[in-house]
Amino acid sequence: MSPTGGYLVEEDWRSEDQAALLHDARSLVPLLPGCGHTFIAATVTRDPAHPLGRIAGDLLVRTESAWGRHRERPVPVPEGAVVHLGGLTHLDLLDHPLVYEQVRAAVARAL
Repeated sequence: MSPTGGYLVEEDWRSEDQAALLHDARSLVPLLPGCGHTFIAATVTRDPAHPLGRIAGDLLVRTESAWGRHRERPVPVPEGAVVHLGGLTHLDLLDHPLVYEQVRAAVARAL
């Protein structure tokens, strides 16, 4: 089992002070079996391999992390489930038309 990002279990953060949240003590939550997964990652550079894109990621999340490739706690991202959107920031992912297209396509594939 691997974490799927963020704090997913309320007990992991509910009674913790902010300093304690700096230590990664998240519960391991597996990907939902039998469910399709799409990971949408952005980088500030069009090319995810560009040095700035690799270091800065989307200005909040680094590329390797967004792709589930954490050194200590990797996420078992299915082959072909990662979509890269270049030239965007993390906040752009909230309402960008390219994100909508990717989510719509993922839902259509699942139907």
